[in-house]
Amino acid sequence: MQINACDNIGPHNSSGALPTALQLVGELTEEQYNELLSFAETRLGRGAATLEKERVLAGIDAGDLVHGAYEKLLLGNTHPKKGQRLPAKSRLDTGAFVN
Repeated sequence: MQINACDNIGPHNSSGALPTALQLVGELTEEQYNELLSFAETRLGRGAATLEKERVLAGIDAGDLVHGAYEKLLLGNTHPKKGQRLPAKSRLDTGAFVN
């Protein structure tokens, strides 16, 4: 990726296009993936605070949540109404994507 000097914030391609969700997912390091897993585990723990929610979340682990999020993001590139689209600030680089 060639960095241009301009008034836009953050690195970007010379064409001005930000990376796609597929590119960002492909560029994640193992450490960043583990951060996502840790965040998902925390959310699952909080989500299972009541007995009823615990039953609903019983068969789901952190990897399932991260995988489901990936699927929604990738679907959002081709079918925005069915998937999730990342805001521009989350597509600047993998660090912004994870946070």
